[in-house]
Amino acid sequence: MQKAGMKIVITSNLTYPHIGGIENSIRHLASEGVKVGDEIIIVSSNQPCDDSENNKNHEYAHSHFYYNSYYWAPQPFRFILNLISATITYRRVLRKYNPDVTIARYHLNVIATRMAGLKNIVYLVPGVVKYQDNKTNRKKSNLISHSINKASQWIAFAISDKVAAFSDIMTIQIQKARNGTVVHRVKPGISLERFHQECRKTTYSPEKVELLFVGRLVSAKGINIAIEALSILPNNFLLTVVGDGEERKNLEMLTEKLNLKSRVCFIGSTNAPEEFYKRSDIFLFTSIYEPFGQTLLEATASKLPVVAFTPSNFVNTATKQILGEYAFYSHEFSKESLAQQIQNAYTETYINKIIDMEMLSEKIVEQYSWRTLYNQLKDLQQ
Repeated sequence: MQKAGMKIVITSNLTYPHIGGIENSIRHLASEGVKVGDEIIIVSSNQPCDDSENNKNHEYAHSHFYYNSYYWAPQPFRFILNLISATITYRRVLRKYNPDVTIARYHLNVIATRMAGLKNIVYLVPGVVKYQDNKTNRKKSNLISHSINKASQWIAFAISDKVAAFSDIMTIQIQKARNGTVVHRVKPGISLERFHQECRKTTYSPEKVELLFVGRLVSAKGINIAIEALSILPNNFLLTVVGDGEERKNLEMLTEKLNLKSRVCFIGSTNAPEEFYKRSDIFLFTSIYEPFGQTLLEATASKLPVVAFTPSNFVNTATKQILGEYAFYSHEFSKESLAQQIQNAYTETYINKIIDMEMLSEKIVEQYSWRTLYNQLKDLQQ
């Protein structure tokens, strides 16, 4: 176990108040670092955030350094300019703090920290570009950007002191992307203060069944098939979509085409997703690519039954690794099969009360802790 009082850099291209799984993890890792007595230095780009309501530095960080983001520049100039700007900033951090460990969550940041001379770099991989940003998973994937990111992530795998991942699927994909990479398996955390809600089966109203999706609105998330499934469910089934992304306009058009505007609510991004879990009955995890899935933990901690697709050659997710058989799996990638499993989740959880979500939540969520993850990442450098 590493001693307390260490100087730890936690870095990515985006951090809070930007909204997303990576940003959320940085927020919690920084909080745990401060609690154990370490000095936390966060480094990220200054790319503007759409959410100006909470546009401030991380509340737990001792220091927050920003490098200039050239997000507006075309590739490859964007990558080159961001890399130069980030490297200069990391050199400032090195001169001022001489950090003991660097935890990076984005491949450009790994390269820049190495170029700046930082030591003990742990790359906690959020996803593998080769699979995450391909044409199947992101319809607007730009060939130049994809090629640059894929190549730079390969370099990041090669030059990191340690590489860590959240799931077996991600581990396999990392090793396929760069043969010989040693990957350390770690588990993410879940904030029970935010997501520990009262079980909905005691407050359930049969007048309406609230379905919930939380995540980026990109094609890999499969929200379109959730909307299509809703069209063949009874009218008391409603869907709330929390998140934003490049597919939002297409999804809104699909909703209108299927005459579902009164039953589908698009919320947009939020920094308080726990409020939507609290008021929902069933969580839909319709991704076709998801190397982990933080929302699965959030939904389970909130005691919601989860409906998902069975992992297959087409559906590449870690759902079964996280939930095992404790989910309602659609074995076919179709609206009919998905709708049937939503009906099953509704009936078995709220009508027949076969599923004990209280017990299930405790069984799964107790395995995940931000403090444990923070200590694991530090200990990798022993």
